[in-house]
Amino acid sequence: MERWLNKTAVVTGASAGIGAAVCLGLANAGLQVVGLARRPELVEKLKQNVTGKGAIYSRKCDVSNIVDIKAVFTWIDEKLGGTDVLVNNAGVLYYPGFISDSGEKKITDEEISATIDINFKGLVICSKYAIASMNKRNVDGHIININRLIGHYIPSVAGFNVYPSTKHAVTAFTSSLLGELADCKHKIKVTSLSPGLVATEMVGKHVPEDIPMLQPSDVADALLYVLSTPPHVNRKATTTSMPKTKYQESRNEIDVINIMKECNESFRIQMSYLEQLNNSGSFPDETDKTPKCYIRCVLESSGVASEEGQFDAASAAVVLTQLNDSYDTNELIDLALQCTDRQETCKCERSYEFIKCIMEKQINKIENSK
Repeated sequence: MERWLNKTAVVTGASAGIGAAVCLGLANAGLQVVGLARRPELVEKLKQNVTGKGAIYSRKCDVSNIVDIKAVFTWIDEKLGGTDVLVNNAGVLYYPGFISDSGEKKITDEEISATIDINFKGLVICSKYAIASMNKRNVDGHIININRLIGHYIPSVAGFNVYPSTKHAVTAFTSSLLGELADCKHKIKVTSLSPGLVATEMVGKHVPEDIPMLQPSDVADALLYVLSTPPHVNRKATTTSMPKTKYQESRNEIDVINIMKECNESFRIQMSYLEQLNNSGSFPDETDKTPKCYIRCVLESSGVASEEGQFDAASAAVVLTQLNDSYDTNELIDLALQCTDRQETCKCERSYEFIKCIMEKQINKIENSK
């Protein structure tokens, strides 16, 4: 993260939830963070929680209003020198849809317009002004779009139609923008970060309390990891396979990030190789069970990950390195089974074998290059 010290990051929807967590994470990492929100007084309150070398500035901005967007990016150019990182996080969710048999109110025309304007149009306009600032100063900036898993598949939830449509639009925009930047030989990075259910003010009122969800800090941690990747590594998308049920183990949906990080740090597998697997589509498909049945279970048994989903990456690296030295499949399976009463032996064994296969391929690759 050293290259981002004192650089300027802009975060939309910064007053609560993911946006607030991202503001704090970036400021504590040493960035100058401009939090945009319709409730800037809530962004102001975040300043007291900054413990790092960065700072937080609050600016009132409605991202559905193009005049507001233009004015705030002009202010950033004049006061802070320009935008280096943009986190498009602002979003709204209205439910139900067009038809309601239960007597609930249907989504209004105004709510449909707001969903499209905030979730997609505002994201596009903010990206336009951020890229103009980066291009003018010839900096290798980074745009991170906070997408959702439902931006990659169609959910089977009645009345849930406009919101997923805007997230699919974000997925398409991310890909098309990357293509444009590549054609123009620009080094600006673009990432679509797609968590599952997150315990936020927006989502909480639509989801039963007993459903497991990620915390905003989990998404902020993932964003910091993506931002910390070297300039030559461009993560187009960070997501996992479609869950098998509507709300299945949401806390694990971002663990593909963690497993790549652990494979890189603990097993010393080159990130470029892991990126190649991920970009080809094989990595997420082959590891959808791995975080749940191998890493998560082992780390819970070792005490560095809790059942509530808290994850200590530094401690995990030490534990996994020690486990890797033993190469004892049965020991790993026993550890995993201590953490679950589902007796998913085959999945845990499959997970271990897959990681071991990646390691062996990497070792062979290094040996053949000598």
